[in-house]
Amino acid sequence: LAKNDGFALDTDAILDVQVKRLHEYKRQLLCAMLITRLQMQIHADPNAEFTPRSFVFGAKAAAGYYTAKRIIELICSLAKDVNNDPLCKGKLQVCFMENYRVAAAEALMPAAQVSEQISTAGKEASGTGNMKLMLNGAVLSIEDSGSRFSKNVTVEGSVRGSRGDLYKTHVALDMDEH
Repeated sequence: LAKNDGFALDTDAILDVQVKRLHEYKRQLLCAMLITRLQMQIHADPNAEFTPRSFVFGAKAAAGYYTAKRIIELICSLAKDVNNDPLCKGKLQVCFMENYRVAAAEALMPAAQVSEQISTAGKEASGTGNMKLMLNGAVLSIEDSGSRFSKNVTVEGSVRGSRGDLYKTHVALDMDEH
């Protein structure tokens, strides 16, 4: 990141990585809302104990996908605001990689410690990117699409076949029991 994007990561912070294609219903927008909430928490109580977090986004959007491009603009604007906020210094960082590609993934995925693969149930298939993050040790928080995962994955949301009451209930699964 420092070499290609001029961004120096806080090596003491938890590295939270959001990479892959960007869609309006996917986790990048939800993560942007989380970052906003964290920044608001820091402002509400600047002296509170806070585990430093660095969020790195890397995604592309289809050429005609206006909403996805607006989300990228939102994240870039949020990054500028957070990174220039003196209260967030040493606590919160945000970076949107300018040119996310395979070479960047090869360096970023082994360094990732957390990656929320959050989406509307049934809208996102887990792919090789998720597996690469998990195999390199990142804790993944995902919506379960019916498959089984390793112990370093937190599964939240619905399970295939139980989506009828999805918006009325929340199910957290302990994968050791399944």
